[in-house]
Amino acid sequence: MKLENESSKTAILNRLRRIEGQVRGIEEMIRTDRDCTDIVQQFAAVRSATQGAMNAFLEEYAAACLRSSGNTSADEREEMMHNLLALLNKVA
Repeated sequence: MKLENESSKTAILNRLRRIEGQVRGIEEMIRTDRDCTDIVQQFAAVRSATQGAMNAFLEEYAAACLRSSGNTSADEREEMMHNLLALLNKVA
């Protein structure tokens, strides 16, 4: 899927860069034997940030599906809905 909204695409890419930095921070924390509690807290922050980025991406995906559904048959719309629900079930 191509992200059509450039500002959303930029925002998602920025989120991913922040997550990448957080992961590098965790690597450094492990290398320098930081406290376990601090490391776990950073893992939780990465998980939350990843969930937020994924939700933003899924929102764009769902919006794109809805926008493109106007020129499709009922069977094609049903297939799109099935695919979207299957995708959402994977992330729930």
